[in-house]
This record gives sequence, structure tokens and C-alpha cells, in this order.
Amino acid sequence: MEYTSIKSKYLRKKIKLNKWENRDYINDLIRLEQWALHWPKGFSANLHFHNLKSEYEEEYIAILRELNPERLKVFLAELKLNEKKYKKVKGQFKKELAQEKKDWLKAGGKP
Repeated sequence: MEYTSIKSKYLRKKIKLNKWENRDYINDLIRLEQWALHWPKGFSANLHFHNLKSEYEEEYIAILRELNPERLKVFLAELKLNEKKYKKVKGQFKKELAQEKKDWLKAGGKP
């Protein structure tokens, strides 16, 4: 990993705040920085990218804000859409759970 080729000020600041033992965290952020500039290529890289951007969402947003504001807009829109989907699914789950409990009680189960 090349630590001297980091582009974002945010990430350079992160290096100064972390010790060598935390380099795996910094390495992950460097990968996110690289992918903020160029989409990952290949299935494995895409999978790794999606895992890292989920795990380090705040850091990814900070990197995008600095290096790729256009992609930041897209990413924030995706987050908003996913939040709406999550709320919808959560509501459906609650309804189903309430119906199951009602059926449970009707079958003679204890509350």
C-alpha cells in the first residue's frame, strides 16, 4: 500500500491520528479512496467495495465530498432510497408479526 500517494486531505489527517497497528483501517480507507475515483472492476472488487462503504459509511462520504462530489450526490440518493425501502419492509414485518401473534392466541397459545 502506498501511503504517500493518498489524494484526500481527510485521509492524510486520518493517518496522522492512527498508529501503525491500525493500518488495516487506513488500508481500507485507501481502497475506498481509489474506488471513489475509479469504479472497482470485477465481482470480488465490487463485493469488497460494497462491504467497505457500508462499514465505513461516514469516511466514504467524507472522501467523496472531497474527491468526487457528483458521486456523493448519487450515493446519498441511494442511501435515502434504501432507507425508504427498509422502513417499508420493517412496517410489513410488524404487520406480519402482529398477524402471527393473533393467530397464535387464536390457536390457544399464551401471550
